[in-house]
Amino acid sequence: MVAEIENCRRSLRLQGLSPEFGLLVSPTRGKYPKDMSQDFECQTFPIFPLVQPVRAPSIFHGEAGDNPSRVPPGNGTRNEENLSSCEKFQELLKIAIGSTELFMKQAERELKNRAQKMGESTQSYIQSVLVLFHKVNPKMTENEKVFHLIKGVAEDIYQSLLVKDISCTSDFIKECQRIEEMNQRCIAKHRFTRLPNVVPVTSIGEP
Repeated sequence: MVAEIENCRRSLRLQGLSPEFGLLVSPTRGKYPKDMSQDFECQTFPIFPLVQPVRAPSIFHGEAGDNPSRVPPGNGTRNEENLSSCEKFQELLKIAIGSTELFMKQAERELKNRAQKMGESTQSYIQSVLVLFHKVNPKMTENEKVFHLIKGVAEDIYQSLLVKDISCTSDFIKECQRIEEMNQRCIAKHRFTRLPNVVPVTSIGEP
């Protein structure tokens, strides 16, 4: 740009004019259309480097379609150097999933303290306790099952079961269903007038 201005000033001096009159108009201006391609070529655009994200190694889940040979060793799931024998594999497997004894002790502790929660339906309580039976002892007797079911059921159900002969889980389930159906059919308004001196519980004994 400085060289172009200097050439224009020099041309003014050759014509006998003072450079203060200004620059001469370029003789090529207005005669030819402006070449936009040259301006486009002179333009510079910012270049942003493309950064490829770090590829996360896949995790082997043992599901259908998972190929263990395609799992990269960088994700830490291949412990081939530690699995030198079958006994070592069994030991590491127990550490990973836990031993059967610890699993049974946890289930026994949960069954011992399992009680029907506030707002929990009786059917949901029975289902969860039956699952614990299978974890603790699949061959548990019916008397033991009834014992665990009754000791944790809600108080209103428990009071109704006291007058029933419950010998198996099926009897317990049927009786609980009957009690819940009766509670749902209860009439909100009392049809009978009650005396204020009525005892809450009857006494069984000789007069």
